[in-house]
Amino acid sequence: MSFHNGYQEKKDAFEGELSNIFSGIKSVPEALRAPMEYSLLGGGKRMRPLLFLEAFRMFGGEPRLGELKFAAAIECVHCYSLIHDDLPCMDDDDFRRGRPSVHKAFGEATAVLAGDALLNLAYELIFEAVHAAFGDESKMQNAECRILDQPFVPKHDSQQPPPDNRSAFCVLHPALDNALRYLKAARLFSQSCGARGLIAGQILDITADGDISADTLKKIFRHKTGDLIISACAAGALLGGASKDELLRIITFAEHFAFAFQIKDDLLDRKEKKAERTSFVKMYGSMRANQTLGDCTQKAQKELAALLGRDIEFLKKMTVKFASRKE
Repeated sequence: MSFHNGYQEKKDAFEGELSNIFSGIKSVPEALRAPMEYSLLGGGKRMRPLLFLEAFRMFGGEPRLGELKFAAAIECVHCYSLIHDDLPCMDDDDFRRGRPSVHKAFGEATAVLAGDALLNLAYELIFEAVHAAFGDESKMQNAECRILDQPFVPKHDSQQPPPDNRSAFCVLHPALDNALRYLKAARLFSQSCGARGLIAGQILDITADGDISADTLKKIFRHKTGDLIISACAAGALLGGASKDELLRIITFAEHFAFAFQIKDDLLDRKEKKAERTSFVKMYGSMRANQTLGDCTQKAQKELAALLGRDIEFLKKMTVKFASRKE
């Protein structure tokens, strides 16, 4: 199977899961559900959730319900950021993915609220993913794991010390270690989306005035584009059980992948004669941009190659494909 067909197959599978997950979200006013669905189910590359799922597959096997919900959360955050980024007070883009932007289709106020709703939905899904990591709720009810049913004996009513529940907590559930990995991944992901991550990149971008420094441009790329890509890869590897060294390799891979992705975006924008404000091409020129794109792509592949014994072929081909994409 060609990489194109393989990617499309994985993308279609995720699209189906994303649609199922969103359809299960009830009690949302139609005036809000419509723009959320318009953005979330309106197509796109689905690159970030697929990076997450592929990183998980490398270390943990086939994704389950929890991982699929985590992947959906990643796409929710990405779509919310696009809705807000397109607003007139931000980048002021009238079109997204070949259609009118959400604020053009539904109005600015509704677009703001739809973005807010998708961001909050992301955290609902992550908490559901953490819950799913514990497995079947009924397993929590057997005698070995029930720590809340042990009687509490106040000291003044008895000479006996209160029961030590620590050992019971340790056997709370066989999937406890997995759930703790989910909590670590959720923390890493939430930080990447916040004031030190994605939003930091957005504020640096919109406040950039005139000729910016190379350091500022690097920070914008790292946070606005990179952090969500990096955290998607890192979270997938973490949930899959990657070792510390493997996790560092995946993070470094994602850093190079993200930088290459943004440079390619800048090259495509120059080709389409889009307005440039914070652009690698504007700062360094097309020749330097293409050279750096090639360097980052090679470095990303080198990090993957160091993951001995892991199936890196899909991510390796994905790295090349996105560096050479036409749109």
